[in-house]
Amino acid sequence: MSSSQFEFDVHPSQVFSSAGMWHIDRDAHVRVDSTSIHLDKIIAKNEDQLIKLDGIISEIPEDKMNFEIAGFNLNSISALVNLDAMQLDGSLFLDGYASNLYDDGYFSAYSLVEDLSINGYYAGNIETSTSWNTNEQRMELVGELTRSNDISDFAISRGHYYVNRPDNNLDFQFDFKNTDLTFVNAFMPDGVVVEGNTKGAIYLKGELSSPQFKGNLFLNETAVQMEMLNVKYTANGQVLIEPDMVLLNGIPMLDKYGSEALVVGSVFHQNFEKYSYDFFATFDEPFQVLNTNYNMNPLYYGDAFVSGDLSMNYEDILDITINAKTEKGTNITLPLYGSEDVVLKEFVTFVNNEISEEEYKVDLEGINLNLSMDLTNEAEFQLVFDEVVGDAMRANGIGHIDMYIDKFYDFSMFGNYEVSEGSYLFTLKDFINKKFQVKPGSSISWYGDPYSADLDIKAYYPLKASLYDIMPINDREGYKQKADIECIMHLTQNLFNPNIGFDISIPRSDENAKSVLRNLVSTEQEMNKQVFSLLILNKFLPRSDVEEPEGDRLGFVETTTSEVLSNQLSNMISNFSDDFDLGFNYRPGDEITNDEVAVAMSTQLFNDKLTVKTNVGVSHDNESSGGNNNSSLIGDVDVEYKLNPPEGNLRVHAFNESNEYDIAKVDQSNYTQGVGLFYQESFDNAGELFCKLANLFRFGGNNCTECQDKESREKWKAAKKAKSAAKKSKEIEIENSSPD
Repeated sequence: MSSSQFEFDVHPSQVFSSAGMWHIDRDAHVRVDSTSIHLDKIIAKNEDQLIKLDGIISEIPEDKMNFEIAGFNLNSISALVNLDAMQLDGSLFLDGYASNLYDDGYFSAYSLVEDLSINGYYAGNIETSTSWNTNEQRMELVGELTRSNDISDFAISRGHYYVNRPDNNLDFQFDFKNTDLTFVNAFMPDGVVVEGNTKGAIYLKGELSSPQFKGNLFLNETAVQMEMLNVKYTANGQVLIEPDMVLLNGIPMLDKYGSEALVVGSVFHQNFEKYSYDFFATFDEPFQVLNTNYNMNPLYYGDAFVSGDLSMNYEDILDITINAKTEKGTNITLPLYGSEDVVLKEFVTFVNNEISEEEYKVDLEGINLNLSMDLTNEAEFQLVFDEVVGDAMRANGIGHIDMYIDKFYDFSMFGNYEVSEGSYLFTLKDFINKKFQVKPGSSISWYGDPYSADLDIKAYYPLKASLYDIMPINDREGYKQKADIECIMHLTQNLFNPNIGFDISIPRSDENAKSVLRNLVSTEQEMNKQVFSLLILNKFLPRSDVEEPEGDRLGFVETTTSEVLSNQLSNMISNFSDDFDLGFNYRPGDEITNDEVAVAMSTQLFNDKLTVKTNVGVSHDNESSGGNNNSSLIGDVDVEYKLNPPEGNLRVHAFNESNEYDIAKVDQSNYTQGVGLFYQESFDNAGELFCKLANLFRFGGNNCTECQDKESREKWKAAKKAKSAAKKSKEIEIENSSPD
């Protein structure tokens, strides 16, 4: 062998690299001389991966060095080219050759990447053809991306890589043809998911270590999912791609109900490693910004529809700021669970046992939420208490609340909420289950700690019960008829250790009965006893100075059982429809009262213009009362119609109401009917009131829209006077110009 030539054999061996352990399983012969290199099938394997070299490199242009790569895991490429911010997955298949390497050189290759994924997001299969351009000293690549249906929706129409340039070696053009955008999620921060299709072109410059993208994309039914809020928006519009940012300039975005918001924003990045973004959206019509349940976020959850604006900023942490007004469809729940014991004035003790179930923990790391809300009657809020204070309160009302949640899980609230109407489901260890009505004007105020709110809530539970048991013996015969009763609960002071007071009202009874009741419940202990008797047994406890009839004692179990069954049936019926509030009630009679079966219904029709409330049923003499087996109808109906929606401050009201039995009225009718017109207005001064009243009789564009102060009203009057004078002057001009 001459000094200019040597040869050797590669025996079976193992080679370790960053791509794993490679095995050479057969002898391979290598011969090198001054004019050529001969390789005889060098084959390296790593499990299902294969690299093969075979051929000749020489001065003869026709000699070729063949190379083959099969099943190469792209995970290895990420390590080789130091792509720390981009994790590639998939399998590379490459088949090609190189020739004339002693001169200008040439190579050609075909490659296929199967199941390409970028940072865990599936992109598809990429098929390319690559060759060497000797004159331009560059690699040239063309190819396309296909998915499981083998339809090409992405193409590399130009792909040039200049090997000898120190920088700016990339010159690529990517054409998007209804391309699936799932792969974009590889470059999005956590909590934001993009899906949909796009058209357009993007150009790639720079170098592998610092790629620079530029171009335009047109979104087609593209959706963005905000996982923290569980909302999904669709958009159609143009997106501008710059080397360090993605820009959205006034793209209309729709929620799942079709409401539109206008969005501007940008996503910034530093070589695809450090991300930040800034979005701003305005929405003039009710727009969904929250759609979560307890498991998604136990601090607060529900549906929120608002008008206003929203901004989202991300740089290390995600800041979400919402300044909005609640709209119809909003239903938000705040679980306010406590752990303290409460004693109701030595009458009954409530103990809140610790629950051993594992608590759900929501991951709010790196998130700040600022929510500033003007609350309106269109929105419903539910406060879920522990069973010591009650189960839940639902309310519609007005106010303003600021809520803050930071990355350290701190949750704070500030503001005041005044109830316009609502209900309070009072429960006690599955024994009492009563739906109280919250009185308008009740309020909850927050001063930081959401669990230390100040309460001023009055709620009442309406029922019908006979006053017979509490009246003196000489008067009780005239009070066998069931009367309207209200059990009143007043919650004050701290949310989780409230001062709980009770009262009883008989609004439609005579003064004699009211005086007897006041004397009976003059002590707190006696008041609590009577309230819980009414809630549990639906009747008063007999006076201590009057012997209780045997039949009353035996009827307690029957009355309680019917009450529980009625409540359960009412809950089942109410779940049948969201448009109707339905309830069922059955009360067995005794020696002084009749059996009663009643169904209550309330609903709103014609876009909430018409409100109907009914309570219809039958009252029937029972055997124990010694009656004549007569039946009478229960027929209470209340109808209200808004004449000027949406304000609704001018309404027509009609009703049919059953009368309380009064022994002093011989000719008393069973019902009272009525119809009326009422108007309600808020004003700061008499001038504002008269202005608003006058608007009721103005039509079209003649309404005064500036009723707030005297100066505004005077300007409006002057404008009206000038308009009238101009109209009169025009009429005179027309009259003078008309022919005789």
